[in-house]
Amino acid sequence: MARYERIYKDWFFHRLPKGVTFADYEAGPGKKDRVLTAELVERMRRELPKTMSRVFDIKRVPRGAEALQLLDVLWTPGIADALMQRSDPDDENNEFKLTLSELAVFTGDVVLEALGGAWHYARMPNFFESVIRVSGFEMLVFQTVMKKGSDDFGHETLTSKCDVFRKMVASRRGTDGQDDVDAN
Repeated sequence: MARYERIYKDWFFHRLPKGVTFADYEAGPGKKDRVLTAELVERMRRELPKTMSRVFDIKRVPRGAEALQLLDVLWTPGIADALMQRSDPDDENNEFKLTLSELAVFTGDVVLEALGGAWHYARMPNFFESVIRVSGFEMLVFQTVMKKGSDDFGHETLTSKCDVFRKMVASRRGTDGQDDVDAN
């Protein structure tokens, strides 16, 4: 099984122009790159039902808190490891990277449905650095799902991470945040 750092560095490594740091690359305008990332995220949304069926034998993809609870049960270090075993990190279309990415987009969308906010797309080809932003807070959804599939952080649940995020947003909004989640 893989530790989080190995997943991040070996499977989701940055691709940058020579001599340019990630921060400098991301600070550039990159409008076309961000449009490409948005299009990729949209394709991931469309592919998720097929992936849920193929990988987890799930025919109906739930929404809201139920979705996060289901992913907490299904997305385990063992499943992630099995997908890694049959994938090549150098292949951009490998099953592990695509599955994890689709689950990250789904997780981000579930949180945004409950709390509002929006995606902030990273520049291609580093799509996995995209975040969701709500009330001035950012959630690194790709890294959150990477950690859930790792053997060193796999015990942490998506539900609890999203709940902490909801509470942070609620504190800024001056509410308990419960209405936002219960409404969906």
